[in-house]
Amino acid sequence: LPTLKAAVDIARPGDVFTVYGGVYPGGFKPPAGTTWQAAPGETPVIDGDWKGQKMAGADAKAVAVLINRPDVTLRGFEIRNVAGNGVAVGDGGDRFLMENCVIHHTVNGGMNANGTGTPITGITIRGCHVHDIALSGIWYETPVNGCFLFKSCAGVLVEDTLIERGHGEGIAAGSRSRNV
Repeated sequence: LPTLKAAVDIARPGDVFTVYGGVYPGGFKPPAGTTWQAAPGETPVIDGDWKGQKMAGADAKAVAVLINRPDVTLRGFEIRNVAGNGVAVGDGGDRFLMENCVIHHTVNGGMNANGTGTPITGITIRGCHVHDIALSGIWYETPVNGCFLFKSCAGVLVEDTLIERGHGEGIAAGSRSRNV
């Protein structure tokens, strides 16, 4: 398939998508129960096309990968140049697994998991590298989440993950979170 959007359009629970190396502009929203993994020896890059320009607070809303459906796996991706968050997990993003991903040069945060209603449960981050978060440009009064933010989350595991060169927290277990 030529784009991630084309794959999303046909995806069904239980599908495993092997994504080849290359730059995929913008972002995507994986459907429930799907796995998105890099082809062996390759690194697919999701590029938000932010080039370090000045930011107003309202401009930092972009998200490269939006997880708001359960049982999604993301494995082996590089996510970069996002005027907002590299990955955002919202209500419904339960049991999200992210492995061996690199997130860098995002304005607002590396990964933001923020349950606004029912807590998001069962997030696992393993073998990732998050760096140069919110240091990549100039912004005005933009709230910065740091590398990882977990608000209203339960049962979160972060292991074997390198966090460096970020403004704000490395990992913030925010309000209404437990078992992080």
